[in-house]
Amino acid sequence: MMVKIELPIQDTIINTFNVYGSISSIISNNKKCFPWFYNNFIQIRYVYDWDTFFFDNHHLLLNNCPWLNHHIVPRFVIESKWDSIVDFIVDSIKLGHYVYLYVDRYFISASKAYLKWSHVHEIFIYGFNSESKKFLIADNLSDGKYVQTECTFEEIAQGHNAIEVSNHFFLNIHLLSKKEEEEYTLNLPQIIMSIENYLNSVITLDVSFK
Repeated sequence: MMVKIELPIQDTIINTFNVYGSISSIISNNKKCFPWFYNNFIQIRYVYDWDTFFFDNHHLLLNNCPWLNHHIVPRFVIESKWDSIVDFIVDSIKLGHYVYLYVDRYFISASKAYLKWSHVHEIFIYGFNSESKKFLIADNLSDGKYVQTECTFEEIAQGHNAIEVSNHFFLNIHLLSKKEEEEYTLNLPQIIMSIENYLNSVITLDVSFK
């Protein structure tokens, strides 16, 4: 029996990186979420290990968004209970969970890296079609622009299974779903501090990231 599921996505508010586009794709139809974006997307951080600029605390956004449930599933759990990563993703989407994981873009036909060079990157999956054996995906695939497109089940399986690193950060699968937050307000002291830090190139102090 053919099964086709497409979880709802919205216009993105910020989409310069996949995590920003994926979060706002899920929640941006809720106007209550705008203060969260205003509070948190000001200061810029340079990450030495990745040689890239991000908004501050980029690595904490999935955990700290008030309108998202975020569950991390290690690869070894999936391998112990499912025949393939594809089966796990399909089951997760059937239960209403968006899927966020890392793949090697070498195997993703919509990427410029396809069959040319290895490039491990996040990808956002929000639906599937069991007849065509394709996933609905979103990523910064169009010259850096965040776009919605599709790829085959096999591309995702190959792309994820090709990642062989000791850092389990890249092997974990992230499940995202909506949750309701009744009240969230502008944090003016935080906004002021972030603007001052941005203008004066002051490093944000934390214990969880270089």
